[in-house]
Amino acid sequence: RGDRFGTADEHVFRVADQIQRLVPGVDILVHTLMQGFDEDSYRKRGYKIHAGDINNIDVNQLFEAWTMFARADVLVVDTSSFSWVPAFFNPNCVIYHPYRLHYGKDRAVLNSWEPSTDEAGVARCVLRQVQARADTAAGKQ
Repeated sequence: RGDRFGTADEHVFRVADQIQRLVPGVDILVHTLMQGFDEDSYRKRGYKIHAGDINNIDVNQLFEAWTMFARADVLVVDTSSFSWVPAFFNPNCVIYHPYRLHYGKDRAVLNSWEPSTDEAGVARCVLRQVQARADTAAGKQ
């Protein structure tokens, strides 16, 4: 999300654009606790924004956000541990931004997660979730 601690806006837009091409009309929700977050560039693209203040978040807000993340059909996580913690509880499609930790190791991910830099993997993940939703709606499980 545009600063040295988050994922660059352009990368977020690229991944969101790919998801929107795969699932036209999908709702994109951006949750951020970053101060100085440029909401306008996201709202212009039609994304819904949940913004908070990292210095003034209460436990209820935290659990509400984490519950949304853990239940999302498609969850795209930033490099922040704020999104990674609930991602481990999400059984659906999790797309992560790969990066190396400060000591040179790759961040741990689950085998079912897809890196945001792999367009084919992102497509598989998203379409697998679309099919799972269609199966559930049709009464298949």
